[in-house]
Amino acid sequence: MSADAVKYRGHCLCGQIALEVEGAPLRACYCHCKNCRTWHAAPLNAVAVWPSAAVRIAQGEELLAHFAHAASDRHWCTNCGSGLFNRLRDDLIAVYAAVVVDSGFVHEAACHIHCDEAVLDLHDDVPKYTGWRDSALMPEPRRTGMRGR
Repeated sequence: MSADAVKYRGHCLCGQIALEVEGAPLRACYCHCKNCRTWHAAPLNAVAVWPSAAVRIAQGEELLAHFAHAASDRHWCTNCGSGLFNRLRDDLIAVYAAVVVDSGFVHEAACHIHCDEAVLDLHDDVPKYTGWRDSALMPEPRRTGMRGR
């Protein structure tokens, strides 16, 4: 990490694991995939994606646990259970935005992803895609509210 690049720092709920990210994220988005919804027990997840080299565990690496599932490898604190990030393919890491916002990171989502799996219709004029990168663009939903599935 270079000395002059912007850095954001975050930690788990108990504070025993700290991570740092350097520079601007490659992409900030809201993810609606079933894996994120299940992991976070929420209808969507705010993530910011950095290259792996820009993310560093600054403290407590020995407390970090992970679970690999399909295209994700989720990491959390074994002491308090707080989720911290998701290691993706292509040497990328999706840091859960809530982890770093207290250090000045502003989550400005460029898009919503995996909207074909969404359970919540959002009318925010932010582009909505069916998948991750280079997937089909979806129109704005017709109604707001939790979808019946």
